[in-house]
Amino acid sequence: LFGTSQFLSRIFIQHPEILDSLVSRSYAVASKSRQAMEKDLSELMKTASHYEDKLDVLRRFRNEEMLRIALNDIYGHTPQGEGTLQLSQLADTCLQKAYRIAREELIPRFGLPFCTDEKGEKHEAAFAIVGMGKLGGSELNYHSDLDIIFIYEGEGQTYPVEGTEPDRFRQQGNPEYFSRLAQRIISVLTLMTREGYVYQIDTRLRPSGNQGPLVTSLSAYERYHQSSAQVWERQALTKARVVVGPETLARRIGELTEQIVYERPVPEGMREEICRLRNRMESEIAREGVDHFNIKTGRGGMVDVEFVAQYLQLLHGGSIRSLRQTNTLKALEALNREHLLNETDFDVLTNGYKFLRRLENKLRLVHDQSINELSNERGYLVKLARRLGYPERPKRPDEVFLAEYQNVTGTIREVFSRVMCDGV
Repeated sequence: LFGTSQFLSRIFIQHPEILDSLVSRSYAVASKSRQAMEKDLSELMKTASHYEDKLDVLRRFRNEEMLRIALNDIYGHTPQGEGTLQLSQLADTCLQKAYRIAREELIPRFGLPFCTDEKGEKHEAAFAIVGMGKLGGSELNYHSDLDIIFIYEGEGQTYPVEGTEPDRFRQQGNPEYFSRLAQRIISVLTLMTREGYVYQIDTRLRPSGNQGPLVTSLSAYERYHQSSAQVWERQALTKARVVVGPETLARRIGELTEQIVYERPVPEGMREEICRLRNRMESEIAREGVDHFNIKTGRGGMVDVEFVAQYLQLLHGGSIRSLRQTNTLKALEALNREHLLNETDFDVLTNGYKFLRRLENKLRLVHDQSINELSNERGYLVKLARRLGYPERPKRPDEVFLAEYQNVTGTIREVFSRVMCDGV
């Protein structure tokens, strides 16, 4: 633990009482279901009576679960892909609890929001959090921000309910109420307390980005994506997954998203547009040089793999439902089964993606931050190669690692260029 990650070591040093948990049977478990995590968190929350206490309990739970996942990861007990699934389920659990905490905090003053159904009957307006990017694909890594969108069911206003204080009650329209709820959820997760924070939140993938409202009604979400959204926004929705929300609203959002992404005609010039976007990311974000690489946005990086999968999903997902996957590796498997990726290209993209995700995982554990940069400095590469398990002989570990990295990214780029950018 101490030899691998400053990030994990700090959690342990700040809370030496975790030692009891580390040697208990629950920490020997490499995999927990989301239901088990939610049950554990609910039990811990019973000890918290005040808002501030709930924030600290949520942070301690996240840290201890992160430690459990990472220790199994470091020790080699976790199959590749299971660690990112565990981290994603942990984020889902924390988002669910943050929503509950925020909702309870607003009741005394604002009550609850209601809307009217087709029969004219009033009911509580449903609310959902949609995970995007790595969260949506259940591919979260250490130190990942959470890309999310907030969607509510429909128009209406708040009414007092049990727990609402009559003297303090202030009626709100649903847009104002849900905006307040979303802001409180973000605060629950990002506020720095003595226990740290839970996650950093990114809401820029919502309709109209930073220029649009923080929360969107389901009808406004549909209108925007049917009329105003750009190609990259449609592409981003291939990763959309409802992580918090009642089943009825989650199903409606899922069906609407599939309709937007897969059942509309493919726009003319989509391939060229995606290729141009990829080139911009490489030149403006990665900015690779002889002394450093970017394993995510650089040449032959993870984005190359993701863009190939997403382009082929958009192209063929309208007629082949099995391609409608939010997880990159599952999307590649489906494309291979449907003979849209041959065995050679499938192996290159799948094995390359796994190699790069494993490397990203190790970099983030070691550096204690969200990082995708890889230095070409020899001493740095030697240490990294040893941590990745490369042997000392017959060649230096850094030489073997660097040769493998360049081979992986080179073959990924060859596939990407052939599929995406030939003739562009």
